[in-house]
Amino acid sequence: MKIKRIVYRTDTFTDFSGMERPVTMCAASIIADKDLPFCKGKILSIGIAIGHPNDKDIWDEKKGKSIAFNKALSCNGSFLCTNDSGLISSELVDVLLNREMEHFKKDPGLYIAAYNDAKKKYEKKLEVEEMTTKLKEKLSKINVNELPEKTRERLFDLL
Repeated sequence: MKIKRIVYRTDTFTDFSGMERPVTMCAASIIADKDLPFCKGKILSIGIAIGHPNDKDIWDEKKGKSIAFNKALSCNGSFLCTNDSGLISSELVDVLLNREMEHFKKDPGLYIAAYNDAKKKYEKKLEVEEMTTKLKEKLSKINVNELPEKTRERLFDLL
C-alpha cells in the first residue's frame, strides 16, 4: 500500500451536554496493492478521531491527527475505491472531507458508538431534574400540617 496524499481537517463540535469536543478527520489517498483484494486502483479512505470529554487534558492536535491517520489507513470506515486514479483529485478530497465534517457535526451519533444512548440518558436526567424542581416548588406552597394524617404519611413516603 502506497500513500499518495494525506489531508486533515481539525474542528470542534458541541455534544449533547453542551461540551465542546475536538474532532480530526484524515483523508488518505492510497494506491492499492495485493493486500487489498477489494480494490486494485486508488482508494480514498477517511479516518475520524474524536476527543472524549475525559481526554481534554491530554488531547492535542498531533494526537488527533495520528489516530485519524491510522483509522484512515485501516480502510474500515468511509472509503472510496476506483480503478481510475484520476477520479480522486485534490478538489474531490477537499469536498468529501468538508462534507464529512459537516455531516459529523449534524449527527455525531452516526460516528460515535453509544452516543445516541448517552444523549437519551442525559436528556432523561434533565427531565427528571426539572420535574423534581417543579414538584418541590409546588410542595413548598402546601401547608403540610393542614393535610389529613394519611395524606401526609403517603407524601413523606414519596419523598
